[in-house]
Amino acid sequence: MKFTTKRDQLLKGLQFVTGVVERRQSLPILSHVLIRVQNSRLSLVGSDLEIELTGHADLIENESPFETTVSGRKLMDICRTLPESADISFHLDGTKAFLVAGKSRFSLVTLPSTDFPLAAFESSGNEVTCLQAELAALLESTSFAMAQQDVRYYLNGLFFEADNNTICSVATDGHRLAVRKMEFHGLATPTQFILPRKGVIELLRLLSKEEGKTLSMRIGQNAIRLESDTFTFVSRLIEGKFPDYRRVIPQGGNKKAIVDRDTLKQALTRAAILTNEKYHAVRLHFDTNSLLITATNTEQEEAKDEIPLQYEGDALEMGFNVNYLLDVLSAVPPGEVIFTLSSPDNSVLIHSDGLGQAQFVIMPMSL
Repeated sequence: MKFTTKRDQLLKGLQFVTGVVERRQSLPILSHVLIRVQNSRLSLVGSDLEIELTGHADLIENESPFETTVSGRKLMDICRTLPESADISFHLDGTKAFLVAGKSRFSLVTLPSTDFPLAAFESSGNEVTCLQAELAALLESTSFAMAQQDVRYYLNGLFFEADNNTICSVATDGHRLAVRKMEFHGLATPTQFILPRKGVIELLRLLSKEEGKTLSMRIGQNAIRLESDTFTFVSRLIEGKFPDYRRVIPQGGNKKAIVDRDTLKQALTRAAILTNEKYHAVRLHFDTNSLLITATNTEQEEAKDEIPLQYEGDALEMGFNVNYLLDVLSAVPPGEVIFTLSSPDNSVLIHSDGLGQAQFVIMPMSL
């Protein structure tokens, strides 16, 4: 039971899976990666029982199909320290795995592959092919608003709503909301699901932004499976009912402000230096042709910055968490950003024509 592969090929496959492999696990097998050789192809599988990732590598040669497991972190560290052009030979002898690269030799303890907890994914369910770059853009423009360790567990992830024509991703932590809709074709039946936060972060790491790269997506009852030519991703879905996000989007705002994204982002970044470390509050004063940004802290320090804008309506002053504003500005492309407002106590609606059907809602802070 032996195979030989390029160091870079093995390292690339490991990099796909080690995001879910922890050094310290309640189950020792979860600190290992499953190594599979089948049909002259090497597969490496990592799992934390919630997410399962599979990376693939090409082989130079192999003798016969086999499976085993070794420590994921140790195997990764060995590969990193070997020369880039090295060929790695891997073979089993009893309960030990042996790696040979030039004059470097390593032996690693193995655990039975039968103990590795592979995810069971039902074969039925919706399946569709999509572009990786488009899915990555959808995640990037909304995932920043996901909750972290909220007792409302259904907020600790990204909600998806899809039919044969569109897919919509939604995230909220109760203080802000991010919604984006994109064209999406090929889904047989409408579906809704919530992808856990960790799964979203792993996908953002895995997805390629290279033009034309695709993947297949299969949505099951309790899990989702995405497969490309370089990786396979399986994640459990969060059970629960996501709140009706449409009710949170403010309607009938009678004041509109248009400002350049980069100008506003730079001014807020400067003001953020002197915000209160706990609340990160900034005061925005909207008036004809100007926006005054003010920040203070407990040490009686103050930052003031004034930038131009187009504004319709009476003067209005509102307080916001500066980080929430900066997150939105980082999610939209350069150009004009549009704020729709009504009163100091009501949420602000933000959108950018450059991002199409995307909307962002931020609740104000008491001044």
